[in-house]
Amino acid sequence: MQEDSSEKRSRRPRILGLSRGRQTLMAAPEDSARGCRERAEADLRRADDDMPVNARQVLQASARHWLARAELLEGLETSFATRCADGPEGD
Repeated sequence: MQEDSSEKRSRRPRILGLSRGRQTLMAAPEDSARGCRERAEADLRRADDDMPVNARQVLQASARHWLARAELLEGLETSFATRCADGPEGD
């Protein structure tokens, strides 16, 4: 059975940006501490809306997880920046 072209396209990675005339995959917003914090804030804003208690709890838990991810990413970013500032080992 042949697949139609829309099914084939859905399996390919989505091109999010162009760099120097080449197509490259760009990092998603949630791959940075700032992006994670924005997602957490959005979830908390949505949790303030009039909705069932269980939906509110799910959004609040999601916000906590995004904030935890942001803290982990900030730690990694700090660690990488410190390593880069220290220069290559063995000097």
